[in-house]
Amino acid sequence: MRDHRDGSDSPADPDPVARSNAEWCAAPGAPTVLVRRHHDVRAADGARLQPGRVHVAVPDRHLLLDEGDVLRLSDGPKQNRVRPAVDALFRSAARWCGPRVIGVVLSGSLDDGSAGLAAIAAEGGTALVQDPAEARFPGMPTAALRVVPHATAATAAGLGETIAETAGKPITAEGRPPDPLIWETDMIAYGTSRVPDRGEPVAMGCPECRGGMYLVRTGLAAHYVCHVGHSYSPQSLLAIRSDNVEEAIWTAVSALQEHMTRSATAPAQR
Repeated sequence: MRDHRDGSDSPADPDPVARSNAEWCAAPGAPTVLVRRHHDVRAADGARLQPGRVHVAVPDRHLLLDEGDVLRLSDGPKQNRVRPAVDALFRSAARWCGPRVIGVVLSGSLDDGSAGLAAIAAEGGTALVQDPAEARFPGMPTAALRVVPHATAATAAGLGETIAETAGKPITAEGRPPDPLIWETDMIAYGTSRVPDRGEPVAMGCPECRGGMYLVRTGLAAHYVCHVGHSYSPQSLLAIRSDNVEEAIWTAVSALQEHMTRSATAPAQR
């Protein structure tokens, strides 16, 4: 998050969060460095963002941003089958903070974070991606660059430097986000929304609750969301559908084997 308030930073002293991020990205054993440099890193519901503090998501709760730079911990619907989910954080940041956000996608599998990064870019934020050639798992960076091709790709150390250079720069005024983004962030945070536009209805059922689903497009990105807020990227939806198919096949095999066993042991009918 960039702090654009007057007097927040000086050219000779970059934003402390960005500076520590630059050192963190360049250091071996990054998570250890992060925890040692900061105190009280566990995010707390209702806390406000503060310069120089890194907030880390807690287990089984989405970490979200709300109006007024307030943090929210939500037990709302899972996104891409996980909670906390990076897309939930990115989308909430895009809605409430718009061009003040710097979103970063690092090494990881499948395409988590891509739709959220697209939302950040669409609302005027800065999109950064780790160079897939450097990433141990290039799936997430590659997917992010596919839907946000203008994102800056760099090594982990280079990303830290870019964050430090970008933080504190002037930004344009924030506009109203699109209705599907408002609806989805409302549902994940509050479980309800007054916004009617959820996206384009599609002929699919949610793998988790069997409810109707909608297709949401953000620039080149697309993801699916059900009427209660479960959300899936294309690759995550394909993965869970593959699991459903395998489960159905083994269920059928088990039923056939049980039928054969019962037929073999049943007394012959006259």
